Amino acid sequence: MMILPVFLHVAASPRLSREQEFHCYLQQVRHIIQQYGGVCIATYDVEHVVGDTDGPAVFIVFSLPSRDAIERLFAEHNEETLEPLRDSAFGQLNFYVTSETL
Repeated sequence: MMILPVFLHVAASPRLSREQEFHCYLQQVRHIIQQYGGVCIATYDVEHVVGDTDGPAVFIVFSLPSRDAIERLFAEHNEETLEPLRDSAFGQLNFYVTSETL
């Protein structure tokens, strides 16, 4: 069986009026993801959303060692402690798990 690289893509639109909460949330989440072997490999600012005006402002891509690591990350850090901070920091936040076809 071939092990494929696994990625966690985060599409987000931070609330401009909540910059402090945004930076605090990102700092905590990056540290938590590192505990599961995750590494931030890219951060992209969205310049233009084709056909939709409500798209995200940023994409962040994390590489993790396995799909299991991502599942454990979400199960063990069930947003209970981060949820209020997340909800105040972001107008939109979506997560996508992807793998590379080799």
